Amino acid sequence: MTLNTHRVHVGMRFTLGLPRFLLRPYSLEACHALVHRQVQERERNFLGQLRRAVYANSTSPYRKLLQNAGCEYGDVESMLQKDGLEKTLENLSDAGVYITIEEYKGKKPIERAGLSFEAKPEDFDNPSIVPSFEGQSSGTRGAPIRTKIDFDFLSERAAEDAVIFDALDLYDRPYAFWKATSRNVLCAAKAGIPLVKWFLPLSSRKNRLGSYYAIAIGGVLGYRLPWPERIRWEEAYKVALWLDQKGRSNPRVALKTFPSSAVRVCAAARENGLDISATHFITSGEPLTASREQIIRASGCRVSSLYDASETGTIGAGCRYATGDDVHVLKNHIAMIQRRRPV
Repeated sequence: MTLNTHRVHVGMRFTLGLPRFLLRPYSLEACHALVHRQVQERERNFLGQLRRAVYANSTSPYRKLLQNAGCEYGDVESMLQKDGLEKTLENLSDAGVYITIEEYKGKKPIERAGLSFEAKPEDFDNPSIVPSFEGQSSGTRGAPIRTKIDFDFLSERAAEDAVIFDALDLYDRPYAFWKATSRNVLCAAKAGIPLVKWFLPLSSRKNRLGSYYAIAIGGVLGYRLPWPERIRWEEAYKVALWLDQKGRSNPRVALKTFPSSAVRVCAAARENGLDISATHFITSGEPLTASREQIIRASGCRVSSLYDASETGTIGAGCRYATGDDVHVLKNHIAMIQRRRPV
C-alpha cells in the first residue's frame, strides 16, 4: 500500500467513525467506572495486549527478546499471577526484555546476549489497531514519529481526561486550550467537559480540515463545539484578555497549553493590567520548570502538569496540590519501573 493510499484509508475511517464516536457520550460516572475497571483489570489487559501484539506478531521486536530470554506466554502469565505487573516487568527487564529510547527510534541496534538486530519505530506498532487517524511526536529530539490511533484509544483517553479534570475541580468549569490538535476537542466532547474556546496556533491544512469536519459533525449531533480562533504564539495578549473576561463571571477557568505559552500569557496579562487569577493552567509538551512555575503562580494562577506522549497518551497527571513536574502515574494503562543505566 502506498503512503497516499494509506492516508486515504485513514481519512475514510475517521470520516465514518467520528459520528459513531460522538453518538455515545460518557457521563462523569461512566468515566470513573471505566478507569476504575481498567485499574482492577490491568494484569488481564496486559496479557491480552501481550498475546495479540507480541506473541501473535512475528515481526515484534519484543517477541524476539522474549524468545531470546526463553520466556513463553505461559511463563509471563505465571509471573503475573505470582508477583504482579511491576515485579514481572522488573524480571523481564533483568532478562533483557526491554527497549531503550535509542533502540526504539532506530538510532542503535538492539543487542542482548546472543542476539543483535535493528528495529524501526513502526516495528512496534500494534497490528490489531486499524487507525482512524495518526498522532505524531514533536520531533524535538529527532525525526517525528507517527503513531496509529483508533477511536477506542481516544475513548479511553477521554475518560481519563474527565477523571483528571474532576480531581482538579475543573470538570464543570469553562475550558479552553491553545494547541493545534483536534483530539482535545473530541475528548472533551466525549467526556462532557465544557470546552468553550479553542485558540489555534499554526497548523497544517490537513489538520485544519479534520478539525473543521469534527466540529461540524459535532454540531449536527447537538454538541456546541468552538470553532478555532487563529492565535499565533506571539499573540498571547488575546488569550490573556479572554481569560480576564471569562474569570469575571467564573471562579475557575481551565486553559491547556505548553508551559512556555502559559508564561507568555502571564507576561501579557501583567503588562496590560489584566486579572487572570481565576485561571488554572494545565501544561504539557514541555517541562514545567521551577522558573516557569514561579512566573505562572506569581500571576495568582494555579498550574498542574501532564506528562504525555503520542504513543501512549497521558502517562502522569499532576493533582491540585502538585508542584512542578510532580505527577501521579495513570496506572489504569501505564506500568512503570525504574532502572539505572549510564547516560
